[in-house]
Amino acid sequence: MNQHKCWIILILVASLQIWSTESWSNETILDSLSFPCNIPRASKITLQQFQTHYRETTPVILENMVNNSPFRYACEKDRLLELYSDQFVTLSSANSYSYDKKVIEFGDYIGNHISGQDFNVNGADTYYQFGDNAIVFGSLVDGYVLPDVLDADQFPSFSFGIAGDATGVPFHVHGAVLAEVIWGKKHWFLYPPEEFPAFNPDVTSLIWRLENYDFISQTNPPMECTLLPGEVLYIPSHWHHSTLNIGQSVFISAFI
Repeated sequence: MNQHKCWIILILVASLQIWSTESWSNETILDSLSFPCNIPRASKITLQQFQTHYRETTPVILENMVNNSPFRYACEKDRLLELYSDQFVTLSSANSYSYDKKVIEFGDYIGNHISGQDFNVNGADTYYQFGDNAIVFGSLVDGYVLPDVLDADQFPSFSFGIAGDATGVPFHVHGAVLAEVIWGKKHWFLYPPEEFPAFNPDVTSLIWRLENYDFISQTNPPMECTLLPGEVLYIPSHWHHSTLNIGQSVFISAFI
């Protein structure tokens, strides 16, 4: 190989190092578990179709509705760290009520607190970033595009979150929501308002899945599915739902 070719190779390698991005990890301790999907899907539906068939009646996974590639690009790990590393973010306890909060620098959170769920720590003592950070990530969230399923007078409030593998929030309820995973995967368990699932609000989603799910799924199985990037889950008001992150997960929810 002549000297000219060597210099070309060195320049290409250096360019790749400069422009490469540090990815969110997809490694998970959940590979041995099965995650079925029984939530209906709808692709490229209109506002009228959404209102007729799904609004405040049944959950649905919306596909091929919008292209959020620019937002996904903005949420790459190194780009978020470049912009927000020294910003303070609020972490919420990962139990059903999420009342307890901690404030921490974003860089510290990403560097030291998203390694994954500890089997020996309950939900009330597990903290991760979801909700309560609208001011910090406001300009980022402005770049997110919602599916066209809202009325003109509906103005959603957004929650932007990042979590480690096998973390999640036990069953809880609130108003209707549109939830999208930007990076990683997130499994959802749902029950309608009239069915109260058997769970402990302070036990993590991981422990519930390992110790309770198999029995419960035989007698009163939940609606459930793993959400992938580009898919949007609609949950009507007052449906019980629980989440379990598979690998590191970046996600956004629009409360409507």
